[in-house]
Amino acid sequence: MADWAAMVEARDAKIERLRELLQYENQRADAAIDREETAEKAAEEAQAEVERLASLAGYWEHRAEESAEEAAQLRSAWKVSHATGESYRRITRDLNETVRELLSALTGRTSERDRYRLAWLSARRRAADEANFATEALEIRDAHIARLEAQLRDLRESTHAPPRLVAAGSTDDGDEVWRLAEREGR
Repeated sequence: MADWAAMVEARDAKIERLRELLQYENQRADAAIDREETAEKAAEEAQAEVERLASLAGYWEHRAEESAEEAAQLRSAWKVSHATGESYRRITRDLNETVRELLSALTGRTSERDRYRLAWLSARRRAADEANFATEALEIRDAHIARLEAQLRDLRESTHAPPRLVAAGSTDDGDEVWRLAEREGR
């Protein structure tokens, strides 16, 4: 009977070892399942973030048609699907910087365009004013020249022509009285 008891004890010990091994393997399998679920959850979050970044990249790609380099940076940023939380923050920072640069470039181009347009309008107004003032100046100059010519003509007539005396009659004493004759054309 001792053999049977020893065999039972050996079998019980073997069963106990197998039970412990089974529990150990069960715990390992549970841990692996937990890790896999965590990885799947992280992959889903990463995929959602990638989709969000893809949507954002598409939007900014449309807004930045003139800047192919910035669009390439956005495209490459959203393609990074295996990034951790820190990588997402870095990508978001980079995207924000790129967006700031795009908006700054757009603002610069807009203000430059406005500045050139205002300069053009100002030059156009100055040219129009100069044309108007030139016409007025010519009219004023012509009138002044006409006045000066008339004055010169009068001056020449008064200083170069010998005075003409005309007999105006005689006095009671019999002396002749002379007076200056009127000029013709006055």
